Amino acid sequence: MKPFYADGEKSVIDPQRRAKYVQASRGLNRYLRVVLGQADAFAATHDENARSCAISLLGAWAAADAMNGRHTSQGQHNRAWALGSLCLAYIKLGGKERSSNDGAIGAWFSRLADGVVAHQTSRRNEHGADAETNLYYWAGMSVGCVGVVLDRADYWRFGAEAFERATANIGPDGVLAIESRRGRRAALYHDFAAQPLVLLARLGRYGGDDIYGRDGEALDRLVGLVKRLLADPQILARSAGVEQEALPRARWMGLYERLRGAEAYYAAPEDEERDQDSRLGGRVAALDKALQGSSSTAKSSSP
Repeated sequence: MKPFYADGEKSVIDPQRRAKYVQASRGLNRYLRVVLGQADAFAATHDENARSCAISLLGAWAAADAMNGRHTSQGQHNRAWALGSLCLAYIKLGGKERSSNDGAIGAWFSRLADGVVAHQTSRRNEHGADAETNLYYWAGMSVGCVGVVLDRADYWRFGAEAFERATANIGPDGVLAIESRRGRRAALYHDFAAQPLVLLARLGRYGGDDIYGRDGEALDRLVGLVKRLLADPQILARSAGVEQEALPRARWMGLYERLRGAEAYYAAPEDEERDQDSRLGGRVAALDKALQGSSSTAKSSSP
C-alpha cells in the first residue's frame, strides 16, 4: 500500500495511485464498515445480537493477529486509523466494562498500539518536529483510546503528549504552521488535524484526565479557524501560497461543542442521515452519547 500523492506537499492526488490504494484497502474498509455498523446498531437499539456480531468480528481478527505484519509507510498510518476506529466503536459496545471479558481483543489492541507507538517514535527520531503532523495526532488518539479502554496509563500518556505537542504548535490565529505547507489542501488538513485533538479531549474527559480543561484555549483557536475556513477556505490562500480547496461538512463539530458545554450533540439537518465517519468510529452522535458516560480509567498526564 503506497501513498497516492504526486507532489512533495501531498496536495495533488495521482488518480492511478489513488485507484491502487482504494483496491489495496478494500478488505480493511469492508471490515470496518461491518464492525462499526454493528456497534452503531447496538448503540441505537441495545440489540445484543448486534453487539455479539461486532465482538465476534473483533475476536476473529484478534485471533488472526490482523494488521500486525509488515507494513509500508502508508500501511502503518492505515493501521493507526483502523485501530482508532475500532477502539471508538468498542466504547459504544461497552468499552472498559467489557474489556475484562474480551481478553483476546484487548491483547490485540495492545499489540496494535505497540506497533503504532514504535512507528511514530521512529518517525519522530528521524524527522524531529517535522513528524508532528496530523498523522501523529491521529496515532496519539488511537493509542490514547486504547489506554482509556484497557486502563493503560502508558498508552494514555502517549495520546496526551500528542495533544500537548499539537496545542503547543497552534498559533495565536489558530494556524498550525506544519499543516500550512500542504499547498492547496492546507485548509483541509487543518480540519483533519483538529479532529483527533477533539477526540483526545473527549477521551480525556471520559477517562478522567481533562486535558482540554488544562489547555483548551489552543484547541479553541484551531477549531475557531476551521469554522472560519468552512465559510471561506481562502483565508489560508495567502499563507499557503495557492488557492484552497473547499472543506467538507464538519461532522465532528458536535463532539467539540460538548467540550464547550453544549447540552446535546447536534448535526446540521442535512447531515443527520450522513452522520458517519469511519475514522470517528461510525455514527458520530452515537459516539458522543457513549463518551458522555464516565470510564474513570485514564490516569492524569500532569507532571
